[in-house]
Parts: sequence; C-alpha cells; structure tokens
Amino acid sequence: PPTVERELIHGVGSLQLFMPCVFEEHYYTLHEESDRYDDEFRRICAFDIVINNTDRKAGHCVLGVDDKIWAIDHGVAFHQEFKLRTVLWDFVGEDIPDEWCDDLWRLVDHPPAQFEDLLNPFERDAVTTRTTALGTARRFPRDETGGRRFPWPLV
Repeated sequence: PPTVERELIHGVGSLQLFMPCVFEEHYYTLHEESDRYDDEFRRICAFDIVINNTDRKAGHCVLGVDDKIWAIDHGVAFHQEFKLRTVLWDFVGEDIPDEWCDDLWRLVDHPPAQFEDLLNPFERDAVTTRTTALGTARRFPRDETGGRRFPWPLV
C-alpha cells in the first residue's frame, strides 16, 4: 500500500494506507490452503531480499477484501548489513522468472532518484549488491544461518 513520510506529534515517521483485509488470513494460512497466491508471495520474497527486510512476519502478508495480497509493515529495511528476517522461505532454490530478473537489472542500472535522498551511500551500495546477487543467481537463496533468519513472533 502507499506509504508516505509525515511529520507527526512525535516527529517524522512513515504512514501507510490502511488496507481493509481478512484478518484471519495471512501467509501461512493462504500458502497452506493452495498455491493461488504463491506468485505474489514470491514477488514479496524477492522484494524483501532487495530491501533487506528484517521483519517480514506471516501477518504482514494480508489478503485484502479486494482479493489481492498486500505486503504491509516493511519499515525495518534497507540496512547496509545483511539482516534479512522473513517467513517466506518456501521458495528456496526456485528459479526467479526472467521478467523479474529484468526488473532487478533495471533497478541496478537505474536506481530510483529517491534513493539518493532516502538512503545513505552504504545503504545504496548494499541494495545494488543484493539486487545484483539475486539477478545473477536467478534463484531464491537459502538461509545459510541454519534457521536464524526468521522474525519473532512468526505471525
């Protein structure tokens, strides 16, 4: 959902549009029920790797009343050190579609102008490094830490 920067009572922060959703449904329930939304989950997984999301819980992938999957609450991201924490490990080793790889290379070659204002040079370099690695591998990576790359709580 759209997320904007706002100056509020306690200072500058981000504000994300509320998406009406089916609160009983989340990544685990939807993924276990069928593969209907798996491409959307794969896309979120690739996005999380690129932005280095450190807090992708199952409840942050919600089913909107519009029948779309929405990835919410990804404000803990873009750190220069690799700190990925996600529940989206079900796609390990799967190929990343060619068109998504094309998107990754476009991001490497033409990063959004906003990166200059919002990310420091180390964070920008880290985005490029992660994006290049994902585009080169063309596969979803494994968790090489032995399972320590999960957020807590999981939902």
